[in-house]
Amino acid sequence: MLEGRAPSPCFVPGDAPIVSIDSALLLLNLHKRERAGTKRHAWQRALPPIEEAHAEILRKLAAIRRHRDNGGQN
Repeated sequence: MLEGRAPSPCFVPGDAPIVSIDSALLLLNLHKRERAGTKRHAWQRALPPIEEAHAEILRKLAAIRRHRDNGGQN
């Protein structure tokens, strides 16, 4: 279908419309409102309660100490 012809570019420098700062901020705020409440990515998940995080750190430190006490062997 496109043999022998290059596809037209999606963006040509200079073809973009000029947008004022006010319009850009309005578009950004509309985008944020539209995205609010949509499913978040895994890296945006809520942080665990501080007690959970503290317990996890202590568990990992204990594992490191056990590993050191065993001479680096499991």
